Parts: sequence; C-alpha cells; structure tokens
Amino acid sequence: MCATIIAVLSYAFQLAGALLLLLWCIGKCDANVVKGCFDNHASSYVGGFDEGGPFTMIPEEDLQQSAQNVYRNIATFANLAIGYALTIFMTDICISPWCVLIYVAIVVVLILAVEHFSINLIASKKYSSDRKIYDNEHKPKKGDLKLEAADSSPKDKP
Repeated sequence: MCATIIAVLSYAFQLAGALLLLLWCIGKCDANVVKGCFDNHASSYVGGFDEGGPFTMIPEEDLQQSAQNVYRNIATFANLAIGYALTIFMTDICISPWCVLIYVAIVVVLILAVEHFSINLIASKKYSSDRKIYDNEHKPKKGDLKLEAADSSPKDKP
C-alpha cells in the first residue's frame, strides 16, 4: 500500500511539473518568440515610426530562429509530460534490458528527427516575413540600442 501511494505521488508530481512548464510555454508562444529575438540578438534592430506609432523591424530569419527555440521548449515539455504519463502504465518487461535500451534509443532518434523537421517547417510558415514590433507590444529595456530612421521630409522654413 505504501509503495502504491509513493508511486502515485511520484507520477503526479512529475506530470504536474511537466504540464505546468508546457502550459507556460504555449500560453505565451508569440510573446516568447518576440522576446527571444530581442534577448538573443547581438546587434541593434532598426526602428521607425508610422501611423501605429514607433516600431522595431525584426527580420524573418531572427523570428524563425527564435520560434524554433520556443517550439523546441514546447516539444521538450510535451515529451516529458507524455513520458511521465506513460510510466503509469509501466509493467514488468519480459525481454532483455539491452533490447529495451536499443528500442528506446531508436524511438528517441525518430521522435527527435520528426520534431526537428516539424519545428523548422512550422517556424518557417508562421514567420515567413519581416515583422514590425510596435513599442507598445515590446518595451525596449534600459540599455537597448534602437536605431530609428531619420525624418527626410522637407521642413518648412520661416
């Protein structure tokens, strides 16, 4: 009885932790993509101003790279949640542990390959062009360098 309680608690904590991480990543997916662009970009982005207000232009390559990182985190947490959920159905195995290890290694490689190509495809489809990020969507942090295009319209002189 005590071992059953401990097993249930173990599965519950593992699954709850993985689901919390998964839901946290999914809930802020687009915001995390934009944040990743600003946090991981070595140089400054070019900004401007239009009818929507001040903005920063982020190239599609940066958006796709950041999206791939966010999607990998989501896939990682989903893998953990699924793995933890499947341990609930674990029973004694009737084959050699070495065979199990080989099967697990093969399945892991297949899962990672499918996820890698799927993530790259999704990121390239969703972020297929440069994007304007308005300052009200992402506030520049203190110390961020933002270059804005100079106003080239002729000024009326008195």
